[in-house]
Amino acid sequence: TCPGTKVFTLTGDIVNEGLIEVPMGITLREIIFDIGGGIPGGRRFKMAQTGGTSGGCLPESLLDVPMDYDRLAAAGSALGSGALLVMDDTRCIVDLARVFARFFLHESCGQCTPCREGTLQLHHILDRFTTGRGSREDLALLGRLAKTLTSASLCPLGQSVPLSVMTTLKHFEPEYLAHIDHRACPTGTCRSLAGGTKPAAAGNGRRGY
Repeated sequence: TCPGTKVFTLTGDIVNEGLIEVPMGITLREIIFDIGGGIPGGRRFKMAQTGGTSGGCLPESLLDVPMDYDRLAAAGSALGSGALLVMDDTRCIVDLARVFARFFLHESCGQCTPCREGTLQLHHILDRFTTGRGSREDLALLGRLAKTLTSASLCPLGQSVPLSVMTTLKHFEPEYLAHIDHRACPTGTCRSLAGGTKPAAAGNGRRGY
């Protein structure tokens, strides 16, 4: 385990937003429910992203992961700057991944082709999913793009792009398949799909993700 303490920024669908300082190794569950006060409005926890926009997205089954460098890395995420974004069960994972991809598309300097074109294609694919135009072949393409971005991008920004998107696919694949196979958004977020009634994550004005 790692010694010392760590400062986290709690944001998203959590009762107590703000900065906290806690011992390294505290579990994600303890941070969210004991310190953060849990999920507001009686909603259910869906996922938490650790380490900022380039960090991994962890589902309910990983709530007991200790928050330190080694064990978060083993869980497929990162400690990073200590940013912790919490999402409840009203949030569409696929739309959230689209927002992540759009962020990296905007932040890419464009110097290297893998990052410049990879972030563009990543965003295009996720946009197709949220508008009812995606296919299972696009899922395979996501995997190939992720490998190229990680191995061929010149700087850590491009290399870190796939983590947030691919961890959502790893842990929430049924939600992706609902968008692809049934042209439906289970949370009603993606308005172009069946059941879509709510504003998408990028337009709700609540969070900076």
